[in-house]
Amino acid sequence: ECLDILSKRKQCISNKNTIKEPKEIQSAQKSNQIDQLTSTECIRAFIDLQSERVAAYRRYNECFDNILLTELEKKFECYPSLCGEMTASFSAISSGINMIKDSLLKRRKVEASRIIQTVQKMEEDKLSLTAALHLEKIRGETKIWGESAKIATFLKEGSRNLELKIKALESSISEALEDIKYEME
Repeated sequence: ECLDILSKRKQCISNKNTIKEPKEIQSAQKSNQIDQLTSTECIRAFIDLQSERVAAYRRYNECFDNILLTELEKKFECYPSLCGEMTASFSAISSGINMIKDSLLKRRKVEASRIIQTVQKMEEDKLSLTAALHLEKIRGETKIWGESAKIATFLKEGSRNLELKIKALESSISEALEDIKYEME
């Protein structure tokens, strides 16, 4: 059954869904010439990478939902592997974004660089909260806590609180993305 889960997980993050960096960044990274991009191109590339990060979160949650449909032992076997693969995807995106941020800072585009740094920190927090939410949901499905309604309510409240924190971060990230668009002018 774990092989079925792994197969579904691979479909979630198959070649058609792998992280693809914007054309500007792909060519700049290959030739190590990101500094050759204009500031506006750098900001557009950041926005494109941020869109890729949103898509990666969508895949992460879809694959997690597939894992939730399995028996308990399989959840604990498959989730760490999913986390490893998604961490690599998020790391690649973050690396590209950090190069953009550094390039903008070299150009004295301090405000744009500061906004990107803020988004990076919020995304780091969001990833931690997302992983915590996933684990809370797995805990909520286990019967090791017994059938206690009090514990079930406590775990559901924990999940709801994490979801609210994630939504708040998403809102703050959206605001920062709006702010950086003004830096393109």
